[in-house]
Amino acid sequence: MTESKQNDIDLRSDFDLINSRYSGENIKYMRLSLGMSQRSFANFLNVSHQTVSNWEQEVCRPARGAYEDCVSKYLKKRNSDFRNPSNYLLFNPMTIQYLKQLLKGVSTQDKERFINQLKDGDE
Repeated sequence: MTESKQNDIDLRSDFDLINSRYSGENIKYMRLSLGMSQRSFANFLNVSHQTVSNWEQEVCRPARGAYEDCVSKYLKKRNSDFRNPSNYLLFNPMTIQYLKQLLKGVSTQDKERFINQLKDGDE
């Protein structure tokens, strides 16, 4: 799988998941790309929250075929989300990492002002 590491997030492409082998990093990538908590992702996959946590930490592996089902469900969801480009861009781990880096040197007050402008739609 092609990847580059930036802080604690591995940057990947959805295309890399096709025919990929299980890894905890792949599970985490899929979850974060959908903008979901572990609990929400677990509900999406019809597994327990602890199962998702264990998969991400590689404490245990998904049952035979479960990883492939997970990738399939993820790609279907991403395809439907892609029809709404704002979801695709906002919940992409690369976008989140970029924004974190961009806002690193910004004061808390300015961050709050920025977020309020997004909420209000004011410039």
